[in-house]
Amino acid sequence: MNKNIYIEDIPSIELGGQLYTSEDTSLISSFETGSNFNPDKDYIEYLVFNGNKQVVDTVSNLGTYILYDNDLNIFPEQDLDDRGYNQGQYYTLYHFLTPLLSSSVDSPYYISEISSDRTEIRLASTDIIANDILTGAEALINNLETLPYYEDFFLNFGANNLIIANNILID
Repeated sequence: MNKNIYIEDIPSIELGGQLYTSEDTSLISSFETGSNFNPDKDYIEYLVFNGNKQVVDTVSNLGTYILYDNDLNIFPEQDLDDRGYNQGQYYTLYHFLTPLLSSSVDSPYYISEISSDRTEIRLASTDIIANDILTGAEALINNLETLPYYEDFFLNFGANNLIIANNILID
């Protein structure tokens, strides 16, 4: 079977992601983070979109990558074929994520409360023990306070639902 494969850069906002506005990015200076993918703690969330840019498939922890030294290699065509998407037009999106607050793909948090002005949420877990939550929160706060720049992070609700967060408080 002949395939025509085109690689096209599409702004993630077209695929439903949350991004900073141009006004926000003008306030942020550029820098290198030096972060590397670590398969012992990081994971890849993989999404397939149809030609209308609607999510048709999600893999919460993709394992079909190869890590050579510090170079991460992904295979979009093979990932589509492996999931049975070999005819038609599809877009793929890879989120490279690091769990925070002692969470994992198998042990996530859930939203237990939302503030009336919808600017704050309270997270809870039925899988993560209180001591691990406290240790994870303290580690994140310490990391954020020691950086020479202000770093935000994402709350990942799965299926391309990543929300920008910029503060944390232990209750």
